[in-house]
Amino acid sequence: MLLSPLTGQAQTPGASLGSTVYSAAGDNLVDILVKFENSDFNLDDLGLGDRQIYARQLFQFSSSPELKKIFRITFAADEPAQSLVSKILRVNGVVWAQTDEKVSVALDTNDEFYTKDIANINAQWYLPKISAAGGWDIQNQAGGVLVAVVDTGIDALHQDLKDGRVTAGYQVYCSQVDETNNNCLNRTRGDIPVGINSDDNSHGTSVTSIIGAITGNFAGIAGVAWTVKLMPVKVLNKDGIGTASDVAEGIVWAAEHDAKIINLSLGATTLTDAAVLQVATDIAYQKGAIVVAAAGNDHVTGTDLDIAPSSPVCSDGANNNVLGVAALDFNDQKASFSNYGANCIDISAPGVRMLSAYFDPSKPEQQNVYAYRSGTSFAAPLVSGAVALLKAKEPGLTMDQIKTRIISTADDINGANLASCNGGACGNKLGGGRLNLQAVLSGTTVVPPPPPPIGTNIQEGDVIKLANSSELYLINGGVKRWLLPLVASQRGIDTANPKELSEDDFGKITLGKPMPPVDGSLIRGDASLAVFIMKDGVKQPLSYLSFVSHNFSFGNVLEMPQNFVSSLDLGTLYPPKEGTLVRANNDLTVYIIRASKKQAMTYLTFTSHNFSFTNVLVVDPASVSNVSTGLTYLPASGTLIRPSDSFTVYLSEAIADGPWQLHALNFEAFTSRNFEFKNVKIVTPQEFKLYEYALGEAYLK
Repeated sequence: MLLSPLTGQAQTPGASLGSTVYSAAGDNLVDILVKFENSDFNLDDLGLGDRQIYARQLFQFSSSPELKKIFRITFAADEPAQSLVSKILRVNGVVWAQTDEKVSVALDTNDEFYTKDIANINAQWYLPKISAAGGWDIQNQAGGVLVAVVDTGIDALHQDLKDGRVTAGYQVYCSQVDETNNNCLNRTRGDIPVGINSDDNSHGTSVTSIIGAITGNFAGIAGVAWTVKLMPVKVLNKDGIGTASDVAEGIVWAAEHDAKIINLSLGATTLTDAAVLQVATDIAYQKGAIVVAAAGNDHVTGTDLDIAPSSPVCSDGANNNVLGVAALDFNDQKASFSNYGANCIDISAPGVRMLSAYFDPSKPEQQNVYAYRSGTSFAAPLVSGAVALLKAKEPGLTMDQIKTRIISTADDINGANLASCNGGACGNKLGGGRLNLQAVLSGTTVVPPPPPPIGTNIQEGDVIKLANSSELYLINGGVKRWLLPLVASQRGIDTANPKELSEDDFGKITLGKPMPPVDGSLIRGDASLAVFIMKDGVKQPLSYLSFVSHNFSFGNVLEMPQNFVSSLDLGTLYPPKEGTLVRANNDLTVYIIRASKKQAMTYLTFTSHNFSFTNVLVVDPASVSNVSTGLTYLPASGTLIRPSDSFTVYLSEAIADGPWQLHALNFEAFTSRNFEFKNVKIVTPQEFKLYEYALGEAYLK
């Protein structure tokens, strides 16, 4: 028997799904997960009845006898949570107890941004990096494989996901959190129908698109696994935050609904009391589902998971049932933010500047958007896509055989990571190496080419220079890379004792690209006034508009040799700050920057949003023209308008999970909302035409 929220009334395990309200804001509550020896344990025997607010069998949908023994119990906490756990553990009949830990977000094709050029960092550079084209020549279809994305949901309406590949799914997450004490005030639970946008954050949509965006549709990006089926399992809220119990419930639900791959681009910061996630990954393993988990992004240089393990990537269990994925940059070096560790990481994959589908809930009028994302969250889906293709090609492989194939066919990246893990060599802390899709699907181990001859006394990570020269180079990835003292200082590279080489020995080492300044650096060449910002190892040009809208200061711009700056990879124009109001000094048209585009505003739009002309930046015409043009910005949500040649009134309305639209109102719809005709703004037919792109369904009541 379970207690219903606050009332003490009986609630059967088969209670209907929906939203559950737990408490009023400000209550000091704590959720404890408990596994009992028997599912009919009398909760009064815990001896904490006066503090017990709510209890629920965690996996009510499951028929597993073991899962029916696990409960989430909410207590009024007048003592530390760990003290409550200790008391519960002393009760006979309790197997384990833990606090509910918080987790958060970590063939050829004609798609617009697909590329075979590994150096084209403004497109899908990561696909040639993992030898995707060669793999697709072997196997590209995965129509019979179902991948569950346990995340923030999926926007099934995005142009790269809306062909029916996104199936029905499930949601269980804390939809309302008391920010005062981090209590869950309302938990949403239920089914996700087919063909809707269930993502109120965008993280899950980006992850999903890397796994299986529609390929060959002349638009957007190419997913790794063509025609794959994608299941949304929403366990994180709009802020990308969730609990271990919800993640565990999502994993088990996916496994029991035929998912064969479960992608977890999320994680907690510790492994403390992660028993519930261990239970969930064990169930997934027993059901034949491979769990692929991101390593997590901790601190500036990443965390060694061998020292400080976190879940779920380290929730391996005796079966080694989680495939842990670390992130790499363009040069096969561990991404600065990526965690690492031999006990938890099995494979690495690109995870920097990953072009992916995107949905911004704060701008519902923007559809079919793409964005660059960085994080181990976006390395894991490359591996999930590879596993999907391998399962489609060789359905008879066991899970252990699949994991062995993924790991054993990886490309060696040790030479590029001799100083990437806390200043030392990574070794096996990045798993078997970098994912190689062609090798995975061909079943062969790719032997990397030998490193270039760099002499018997020169090693990876050495700083070298020509005799009688002050110019420094770093040996990185078997090549020499120009190293400015300023960049060395930024990156913590010791340049006190560089090794001097003769011209002959120096010439034997292949010249690579310069070591770039760290991300966020503002730089310019000493022979040019053009300013760039470093982002994901790439220099992005700054227009005057971009520079001033971000409040950058010329005093922070670093001057560097012109030929050094010229040799850095060039990215796209750095966008102005989101929400910036701007006009050219030769034009009175005011624009707002949204999703890196400029949207013109009418006077009605400007005033309805309560904008002020004192906040409009006036810049040179070129700075404005360099920004891509979007559609006319709509009047503020709630604005009533009608064209002067019509009596129809329209409501401008922004909906959280849908587009920003204009809705025609009939008289009943108008009066039922208590609208008044004196508040209707009358516009010219010409102005109304600017808004017609946003016409939605009429409101009839």
